[in-house]
Amino acid sequence: MSIMVRRKREKLNEFEKKVLEIISDPDKILKFFDAAAYLGIAYFGYRAAKHPAGALAGVIGLKLATTMGGTPPVSQIAGLSILGTIGALNVRWNRQPDVEASTPPPEELPSENLGEIG
Repeated sequence: MSIMVRRKREKLNEFEKKVLEIISDPDKILKFFDAAAYLGIAYFGYRAAKHPAGALAGVIGLKLATTMGGTPPVSQIAGLSILGTIGALNVRWNRQPDVEASTPPPEELPSENLGEIG
């Protein structure tokens, strides 16, 4: 076996060990999914506000919504309100106009439906 093949196998074995380390540690997996959730909500916050401040609002909303404690849970309610607003804005502002595409131009409408003018 050549030296190059041996080195490639050693690097592959090191990579496999690192991947198995990450997979076997539940804390690292949870941190990965937490980071993915924060990145996702930051993206949707940015998209809803069409400004970088929206990304910050999304992250703050998620952090508030996931905090524990408090009687009454004011911070959780505030966080959910922020996230709900971001979701509503994304649905409202980023929807494609379906009505315009389905309505025919006035020239194509039958003349009997136009009625008499004057």
